[in-house]
Amino acid sequence: MGQLMDHVSYAKCRQAARSVRYADCGVQAITHLRPRSARGLTRSRGPLSLVLYRAGLEDRLVWQSPTAFAVLELPGGRRPPNVPTGLKRWLLRIADRHWDVLMLAAPPVLALLVAFVLAMLGVYLWIGLWLAVGAVAYIALAMTARVFTDGAMMARVLGRTPRPQDEIAAESLPGWNWSVPLLHDARDRAGRGMVDLTVSHMRQLVRLYARGGSQEWGGEPEAINVRDVLVFQLDGVTTQAMRSVVRAVLKSPYGADSRVLVRLPDDPATGLRRPRPDRGGFLPVYLLGVAVVLPVCAMVVMGEEQRLCAATTCVGRPADFGSAVHWLAWQLAFRDPPGLSAQAMPSLVLGWLMSALGLMTLVVAFVSASAVVGAQRVSHDTFDKTRGEHLNHSRVLLLTVTDTELAAVLDTVRTANGQEPQPRFEGNHVIFEAGTVSKARIGVVQAPRQGATDTILAAAETIRRWQPDYVIMVGICYGLGDAWTPPQRLGDVLISATVHDLDRKVVFDEREEPQGARVPAPSVMVTRLKAARYNWPESADGDVQVFSGLMLASGVLVSSKEYRARLIAENSRAIGGEMEGHGLYAAASEAGVPWIVVKAISDWGMARDTHYEPALAARNAASLVVHALSIAAFDVTDRQ
Repeated sequence: MGQLMDHVSYAKCRQAARSVRYADCGVQAITHLRPRSARGLTRSRGPLSLVLYRAGLEDRLVWQSPTAFAVLELPGGRRPPNVPTGLKRWLLRIADRHWDVLMLAAPPVLALLVAFVLAMLGVYLWIGLWLAVGAVAYIALAMTARVFTDGAMMARVLGRTPRPQDEIAAESLPGWNWSVPLLHDARDRAGRGMVDLTVSHMRQLVRLYARGGSQEWGGEPEAINVRDVLVFQLDGVTTQAMRSVVRAVLKSPYGADSRVLVRLPDDPATGLRRPRPDRGGFLPVYLLGVAVVLPVCAMVVMGEEQRLCAATTCVGRPADFGSAVHWLAWQLAFRDPPGLSAQAMPSLVLGWLMSALGLMTLVVAFVSASAVVGAQRVSHDTFDKTRGEHLNHSRVLLLTVTDTELAAVLDTVRTANGQEPQPRFEGNHVIFEAGTVSKARIGVVQAPRQGATDTILAAAETIRRWQPDYVIMVGICYGLGDAWTPPQRLGDVLISATVHDLDRKVVFDEREEPQGARVPAPSVMVTRLKAARYNWPESADGDVQVFSGLMLASGVLVSSKEYRARLIAENSRAIGGEMEGHGLYAAASEAGVPWIVVKAISDWGMARDTHYEPALAARNAASLVVHALSIAAFDVTDRQ
């Protein structure tokens, strides 16, 4: 995890804010992080240094230095759990998340409080009057600006001209996913380091929060899958160099020029968090503001009416607090209540402003309701698209053993999708996240040593952690059909329709009795890989043959003409032999995951000094598997 912000002072946050402002896209990034509020007059969030400082206190700031950092936001701007509370953090949260409300409420509330005090003391009443009028005028101006802002938003949401999908996603995706509204790296050699660090930080926070919640209820989770998409917003990236890096390493589901890019979760996910319903937009806040203004203005009206009718009767006038509130409430509906009317000019002025406020209430209610309905519609449309793209990807684990096999698989996948594989450390093994090919998300793992035992351990642990939909062992083997018609050749690819375990046997003095099982690979794997060979360019051109049949599996490293001849005599229909297939089926079958072995002939089990092509064989096996993935042969929806 990045350095905790408890160790970073507010002075360093100010230094970081200056670094952002001087970046070539810094002003745009700050505007993105601190957009105009719904009223259009103020920013919706506090100053940048304050935003950074608060994020650090909540461990949401991924910090390397004042010139390299990122800000994480929880889904929907929620408050992180297990964060210490206190007056300082509470005030920072209010100043950060409700800056626009502070700017709306603080000036008029302060003015009305001063006016109230002056009215109660009976001094400088004309100053109190102008403060009250100014407060109401300030609120009316803010509400008017809100109406225009909501009207513009409603026009965008409900307008006939369809908005770009990435614009809709930029507004809705951060509402139910983790997001990165600010990413800054002003170093001369900025690379993908900050992106990877941000992803890692987010994963650790999710697991920390999940474990904390489980332990609070008496649970102890063994493993926590991080299912959330991490949304990067391009407008929040502060330099052109980093924007190029972000475009290169992240998925762009809405086109090459999209302003929204995503990092899909490494862990499997059976569902996504649905968007939270909008509770009414700005209307509740507006009504709360009216409820606050009404009694304060009533105090001013009461004071003015009492002063004017002091020498006469006050009957029929709002000269006490209850009647003043009653009279002002009726003014919202543009009329006086029966038997009650004001006479003082300040009271009449406030009554006229209340009538204007009542008119604004109708407009705000209509605009807010329309905007909420439109926003909910597009939000759910975007959610359905994201959910479909994310959950419809199958997870295919490619298992290798030798360095040659691993290099061939990674190079082939990289060529197919243009994505650089990223190592992910899981327990005792390393899973390379190799990106997607068609509808398949690819993970690549290497067993530490040859043989069934290490294969079982590697396959069992990575299957448990990565939870693939399919497992394919890709690599090299020895061929047994060099005398066939047509004969096998070095580099030909073998698909294991059945795997025969040769290691299990009973040894007597005069003979050996085989005990190993002959296990058929799942038909879904066999049929689709066999189908993929027909439009595989290497096979169509006649350069590489593809055979499917019985594969012998044994921990014995075969380099003997005599032993090979005995294998052929006892298994005349075997297409080849290798050392790990029986370990794969043992681990995959136990986990209920479809499996298969796809290997190419690197030698003949003898004379390796003259006939040995491991690089060619590994490359051909990887090529056929990746081709099958590219034509969506292993679409996860086919198993549902």
